[in-house]
Amino acid sequence: MTELKQVIEKYSGNFEHFEYYYLLIDKVEKNLSTNPDIAIECCKALIEGICTTILLSLDKSLTQEHILKNYNLPQIFKAYKQKLADYDETFELDFVNGFNHSVKLIGEIRTKRGDIAHGKQAPKEFSSSTEFAKFVVNLSSSLLVYSLEHFFNIEFLEELKYSENEDFNNFLDENNELPGKVQYSLALFEQYPEDYKLQLMQYLSDKEDNKDLDEEVTVEEPQEEVTVEEPQEEVTVEEPQETVLTDENIIDEKYLTLLQKENSENNLQKLCINEKLHINKVLKLIDTYLFDGREPLSSDIVKLLKEKPKLLERADKINHIKNKIFEFIHENINEN
Repeated sequence: MTELKQVIEKYSGNFEHFEYYYLLIDKVEKNLSTNPDIAIECCKALIEGICTTILLSLDKSLTQEHILKNYNLPQIFKAYKQKLADYDETFELDFVNGFNHSVKLIGEIRTKRGDIAHGKQAPKEFSSSTEFAKFVVNLSSSLLVYSLEHFFNIEFLEELKYSENEDFNNFLDENNELPGKVQYSLALFEQYPEDYKLQLMQYLSDKEDNKDLDEEVTVEEPQEEVTVEEPQEEVTVEEPQETVLTDENIIDEKYLTLLQKENSENNLQKLCINEKLHINKVLKLIDTYLFDGREPLSSDIVKLLKEKPKLLERADKINHIKNKIFEFIHENINEN
């Protein structure tokens, strides 16, 4: 556990709250030889605690109360690594998936042999050996060190402040007039912060694309003058698109179990071609939805699109795609 403690200490300046886990690490080291099952129990607590902390940091739609009520250890483990992979494409998700069964067994061993959480009659019927406890400790430590190194290196965006985006707020209010004194931009910021952030990013992107235009020109004018076709003419994208499409038509094997109904694969291909979606990203979103039942956020839908819609078309496009995906799920996938 020395390496795990070193990683936490290395990044303690920005993630001081992870020092809480020193307590469990110390218990592992103190009990490894004398009380192997206590060491294993602490490993389970470390995996569950650190994975939960990572998950809550990356998915603001979740709360600790919700996780405690609805998630067991395998579900926490699956959700955390999927979310970490969403943020960091270098995270080796397929390899870490190989630890699913091991983590599940660590939880079961803790339940059967743990000395603290549930208590055991004396003398205990089953006890783990020191050698086995060392194996569990080394496996747990390696898994957590790898995960934390990736998590700590994610560049977290600073929390958005409404007052710092005056131009964008004015743009939203001018194009989305509401009755009375209600400001559309403020309502969006307070009630749907994820959508606000998404539209702000699109606005800044469009503004960067049109930086050569006069600053006093209204937003509608550059949208009319600078069509999507012009950058496509300047930078030919047809050849790479053909290559990407060929690769993306190959469905990842791990998602094939979702497509058991007759014609479901063909229907998915048609959906993704017609709507210009990344097929494996669609399957990943469906798999996540079927796992935890939470509807995808607007940002999740945008990630599926091969072509980014204009800001004012964005909300309608997101709703359209979301409806199409749920229609596909109901008609082509057994939701159990």
